[in-house]
Amino acid sequence: MKQPIKKGFFSLLFFVLLVLFTACSPGSDAKPQSKTFINESPEMTTEMIYTYEGDKVIHQKTTNTMPYSSLGVTTQEEAKAILDPIVEQYQGYEGLTETIDYQENQFIEVVEVDYLVVDIEAIRNIPGMTFEGDVSNGISLKRSEEMLLENGFIEKE
Repeated sequence: MKQPIKKGFFSLLFFVLLVLFTACSPGSDAKPQSKTFINESPEMTTEMIYTYEGDKVIHQKTTNTMPYSSLGVTTQEEAKAILDPIVEQYQGYEGLTETIDYQENQFIEVVEVDYLVVDIEAIRNIPGMTFEGDVSNGISLKRSEEMLLENGFIEKE
């Protein structure tokens, strides 16, 4: 039962967090804008909304919608037993939120990172968090966008 989680949920979590922590060069004085990227499959739909100034991502919201069958379970209770311990590890960090809305046949996970507030060093050891490059200068929209497009995401206009 736990095998689909390791291959599905945790690999997605790893990918999302890798994208979250793609380093960027110093930002500019541009006004905040946003870009949305979507990846749809039978196992999961992921929508990532980046708010950015210049090349620097200042906020990211990732919404994953996944049927319970993708976890190898059939009920809300079974999904909660698997996912609630993961959610707990994301709690208590300023600038980082993760919630799961358990519905009848699926769950919706929302992860938000406010890069203007979050202490990246404090969340570095949360399972699944992966850093690429020097994050001291922030998160690069350009590099994040390239990684998303290479992995099957499309930009939503």
